Amino acid sequence: MMISPSPGHNRIAQVALLTMVSALLLAPVWLVRYPPLVDYPNHLARYFILAHLKDPSLHLAQFYGSRWGFYPYVAVDLLAVALQWLLPIDIVGRVILSIYLLGLPLATYFFLRQIGCESSYLSSWALVIACGPVFLSGILNDMLSEVLCFLLLGLWLKYLTKPRVACWLALLMLGTLLYLTHLVGFVVAGFVVLTYGLLKRQSAHRLLASLSIFLPGVLLHLWSFVNGTGADVSANYHPHHYQWELGDKFALMINPFREYSRFAAAMTLAALMISLVLAVWKNRELRPNYPWLGVAGAVLLVYLLTPTSYHYLGIRLLPFLFILSLSVAKIGRRARVLGVVGLLAFVLRSADMDYGFISRQAELGRWQRSFAAIPQYSRVLPMVPLDERAFFRRDYLHFWAYGVIERGWFCPHLFHAPGIHPLVLQLPTDKIARLLAWPKASYLEPGWNNVEIDPDWQSIQRNFEYLWVYDMPRFSTPIASFGQLVYSDGTLNVFRVTSATSAGSR
Repeated sequence: MMISPSPGHNRIAQVALLTMVSALLLAPVWLVRYPPLVDYPNHLARYFILAHLKDPSLHLAQFYGSRWGFYPYVAVDLLAVALQWLLPIDIVGRVILSIYLLGLPLATYFFLRQIGCESSYLSSWALVIACGPVFLSGILNDMLSEVLCFLLLGLWLKYLTKPRVACWLALLMLGTLLYLTHLVGFVVAGFVVLTYGLLKRQSAHRLLASLSIFLPGVLLHLWSFVNGTGADVSANYHPHHYQWELGDKFALMINPFREYSRFAAAMTLAALMISLVLAVWKNRELRPNYPWLGVAGAVLLVYLLTPTSYHYLGIRLLPFLFILSLSVAKIGRRARVLGVVGLLAFVLRSADMDYGFISRQAELGRWQRSFAAIPQYSRVLPMVPLDERAFFRRDYLHFWAYGVIERGWFCPHLFHAPGIHPLVLQLPTDKIARLLAWPKASYLEPGWNNVEIDPDWQSIQRNFEYLWVYDMPRFSTPIASFGQLVYSDGTLNVFRVTSATSAGSR
């Protein structure tokens, strides 16, 4: 006679599994000194400055200021500044990363649970998405907006089942918080709610009640443009990125499954294909979930119509699209099998990410040693190459921002877009140092239009004291005419500007 496991043993097994998965998710973030996430250091430096502007011992106010408002990015800045009352900035950054890594699978589980009990097993695939290129790119606001979006959608489905004022108020607060975190997540959530309501032929009263949770965000956005504080999405934007090619959009759909190693990426895609076959092949329990099939199809259409790489909008939309696709059908008992396949794919991706993080530490450590060659509170201009490799592999782009935290530098390339970020630069260098990345060659690649080839060296001489130059050998000759090499380590060179004039002095 077979003895079924007791509820107590099942609970212990579940806790053990959750503990193991959480450890695998968080290990790379907490075990390495520098998580090689592209935009992450830049965000971290901004949080640090905003929290220490009034600290007289750091002298940051001579370079930076703040302009707080109800911007569609400000929530994460507020969270980071508040956490620094208790924790150092390095820990604060890891806490925010951990919120995303744990939050996305949990929010996905909550969302899918409202659709069907069996569907919730598919949330293991959100573990794969959580460790994907969006995370590796370090775009923190996008990451947290994914969490809030599916948390809101799950709570909204709960509200539709049993409408309550308390639940609606919670949705109202979540919708406003989502707007203050990132516009993409806010728009996706609103689009999903509207499309689902139309496909389900909800009454006007119920549809308006659902859509009203987005009203504060819409009003805040309209007000920002009325009073002139709205974001200019065309700032620092190159027209050569604006193009629409259907083939490129379909090819880009594998982006959420790209990893450091091609082998791991291929295995993850193979696991996905196996899951699709298992879900469909001779599955008598397979039932289309027509409303959510329509929602996912509508989001797919929006993705396909979005111009390729316009502010990386296609890449930003793909995690939402993939998680929504988990809801398009009820698979029955095979959902458990697909959940196990997703869990195995996550273990492989986690191992690949661990290896990638650890293997990058030696070079990142050498870059960090270059900071000692530049005195505290110097005016530093970073210069890095413009290339077409996968964005999540460009961890050199913003690594210099750690120098802002550790040495109090002034760097003009910290994120400070009006209407988006609350950081203000006190020195007028935006026109002089408009670009961070430059072409490696002295000519433009096909398709690159309106991209500057060379900087204004005379303006740089007058306004900066040091140049932090990574992998730009063609700049060595012009810099040698006014700069002295003070640090060199392979592809990284630091130059002291020897002929800076008093016009650019502090």
